Amino acid sequence: MSWRAVLVHAAALALAVMTVSAPSASAQVHPPPLCDGGPNGTDVFGVEQDGSLFAYRHFGAATGSGNWGAKRYIGEGWHGTVRAAGHGTFFFIPIGTGELRRYHWDGTYWDNFGDTQYEIVGHGFDRYVGPGRTLSATGDDTFYGIDDSGELRSWTQTDGQWQAELIGVGWHTFTRVIAGNSGEFYAFGNDGTAYLYQYARYYQRWDIQALPIGHGWTNFTNTATAGSGVLYTTTPTGTLLWYRHYVTWTYNGVPQQVGTGWQGITFLASPASCLPHPA
Repeated sequence: MSWRAVLVHAAALALAVMTVSAPSASAQVHPPPLCDGGPNGTDVFGVEQDGSLFAYRHFGAATGSGNWGAKRYIGEGWHGTVRAAGHGTFFFIPIGTGELRRYHWDGTYWDNFGDTQYEIVGHGFDRYVGPGRTLSATGDDTFYGIDDSGELRSWTQTDGQWQAELIGVGWHTFTRVIAGNSGEFYAFGNDGTAYLYQYARYYQRWDIQALPIGHGWTNFTNTATAGSGVLYTTTPTGTLLWYRHYVTWTYNGVPQQVGTGWQGITFLASPASCLPHPA
């Protein structure tokens, strides 16, 4: 397969797999986000079927262009549930266990925690693994989980102890849910409708609930956010698509094809990678 991602504009137009309302002429134009603090893109990650973990710098993370760096293998044995959190933090639940492990990648090496490259930070988290369940990491010590009953909980670690807060019910009605690092949730229904939620953790309230923002989100194998509304999806044929929803859809919601060859790979992105531009 080819790992040098390409932007094929005509193909991207043909891949308009969702529909959104086009912004009006008076709609505010929002500048691209800052990813990893500047214009040089951000690392996204993939787990191959043999458990190999790789990093891949996407220089076009802020704009949806198909410019990439070199693919770098950074680990092996990642059989299970993997989530990229932020600032090099990864959470991992090995297959057949509820053990929650935390790793930290400094961009070159894995940090050591005593005799291992990880620390065990919890048990029983397999409740968030499997069909109809969600584990979405949003920071070094924060993630959200949806169990098979549809209960949505916010988990925060303070002084080595996890604190869980029940913040929603009925979330089992969605086929998948992903969380951003600023309280935003993207939920996808069985009919392909995409909904936006916004949770204010400090005030413990929902500011936006079930706002429909698009349709046609059914034929994807992976969906992840890099923050600030940047969304990546992979199709069954291995096409990698880029979207951005920040108040309105960038490019009127037309997906940008930014890569190929992603079939059979679990795509990962850190929700803390991209932040809104200060302008």
